[in-house]
Amino acid sequence: MDEFFPYPEYSKEDLDKAFEEAFTAAENLHKKLTSASEDVGYIKNVFSHAKPTYDGLFIKAQMDPSIYPLLASGIAFLKGMTDELNWVSGMADQVVGSINPVCSSSETFSNISGSAGILFDIGDKQQIIPPPPQRKSRDYYTNQLNAIDHTLANTYEEVWQTYYGTSSEPHRSALFMMRTLYDNFFAKLAPDDEVRNSPFWHRKEGEKPNQIHRRERIAYALEKNIKDSNRRTILGAETEQIIILYEAANTAHDRGSLDEEKASRTLFSMDSTLKDWIDSLANNDSLT
Repeated sequence: MDEFFPYPEYSKEDLDKAFEEAFTAAENLHKKLTSASEDVGYIKNVFSHAKPTYDGLFIKAQMDPSIYPLLASGIAFLKGMTDELNWVSGMADQVVGSINPVCSSSETFSNISGSAGILFDIGDKQQIIPPPPQRKSRDYYTNQLNAIDHTLANTYEEVWQTYYGTSSEPHRSALFMMRTLYDNFFAKLAPDDEVRNSPFWHRKEGEKPNQIHRRERIAYALEKNIKDSNRRTILGAETEQIIILYEAANTAHDRGSLDEEKASRTLFSMDSTLKDWIDSLANNDSLT
């Protein structure tokens, strides 16, 4: 088992503050985007309502040339507005592109939260929130994995073929296969020799001095493949949570108490995290 990395000692106030700050950040962004959406809706309505007037002005201008300068300046006005709106739309593409991975990671957080609640018997079970509408299809993620290595794509397909197509405890087998996929996925992103030559690795005591711990590999994979520091923080935290969840599920399995819901929720949490990694690699142009 990987060595346990030390964590800060957080208080209940720290937990409450973390949730409050995250919710406030989402609420503030939501208000700004909603306000901007209302403004754009107003602009559209202005154009729709003004068009009949300018159609009438065009007809009048055929008989009264003095009206034509008003018509011509109106067209110039519209062209300027079009250019400005297209420029803002280009900026919006960047904003939307930045929101999408955060939205997908929020789905992962929801899945991990629900899985943790079940695995550790918190009590009230958290409802599963449907995935965000822009979440891509399974075929998309299979193709992205195939771009890294075809064996990863094959294993990913096998996970779901096992889960949906096997009648004898498919959740256990699929969960084990997903863990294998994780190991192979990160081995491709962070090869052994590169990890050992990085500051994230240290020589081990005992019979296996060159062993690479999973967290060392992931830390190197983040540094090597993910350029954005905020994305590295998010992916690192959720991957750490997945490791903890899987180990908890494995312990429950060893005791013979891993039921289908616990295994399935852990499986879907791992799937969400894997998708977040793939999306981040694609956005980072790291897939080859």
